[in-house]
Amino acid sequence: AAEIMVKSGLGKAQVRGLETLTATTTRFSEIINYVKRQTGKDTKNEWTKLKLVPKLISQLEDLEKKAEELSKDNVDSCLDIKLLLARGWVNQVVCHYLYGMTIKEDEKKQHCN
Repeated sequence: AAEIMVKSGLGKAQVRGLETLTATTTRFSEIINYVKRQTGKDTKNEWTKLKLVPKLISQLEDLEKKAEELSKDNVDSCLDIKLLLARGWVNQVVCHYLYGMTIKEDEKKQHCN
């Protein structure tokens, strides 16, 4: 997902918003809703370029399925596991996004010289 975010030119504020929400929410569904809401507000097509939203939602749904497997039908632990998995996932996505943006900016500077 991070590579797609870099290619689409997604702004750091939007990525940081996803990171902040994921770190503070108590409901997994809020993360998916945030991604969908960003698509609705996407006047520059940053979230819809290169099929970013379906990729993000697919990865979140995969995390949800994994949490259900791990929780063994315990509803309370399932929510906790979903949030832990989502927080780990978003930390990795943001890390790779920031690294990718740094590389992209360095390449632009080299082409300008």
